Amino acid sequence: MAWEKGKRIPTNLIIGFLGAGKTTTMPSPTPRKPLRIKNNELGHDACGWIFHVDDAFDRDSLLDLLGYVHPVVRLKGVIRCEDNWWSINRAKDATSFTPAAYRRDSRLEIILDRRTAGWDEFEGKLIECLKQPVKADLLHSPSPTTAHAALPTS
Repeated sequence: MAWEKGKRIPTNLIIGFLGAGKTTTMPSPTPRKPLRIKNNELGHDACGWIFHVDDAFDRDSLLDLLGYVHPVVRLKGVIRCEDNWWSINRAKDATSFTPAAYRRDSRLEIILDRRTAGWDEFEGKLIECLKQPVKADLLHSPSPTTAHAALPTS
């Protein structure tokens, strides 16, 4: 399914945790200014970010930051780093980190089992993990098939 910029789309198709039946007009992210979508339904506090395609993360800094996010119900995303695009998926303490084929934008979603007022601060720390602006040169580069990395868990 393809969506056009500025069209109203179900938010549960933007980021999976927002719930069925909601719609939103989604603006485009700009470099170093991600879109943020929050939800606090069903006893969980969730937040998701969509970054511009030209935003590339310092992988080590990002993994260090995400390693300190505890406890989580779920953390998932597709992230453009300086070396390639990566998929991250964590449920409780089980984590996978693998090369990703998706290359339209970086996306991160975090679901917590309790409310937090820390999303603004966390977003600032995410932005600090960005490398200096780069062009989308990794959009069409081949994905490695054997690279794997471990995330810190505490």
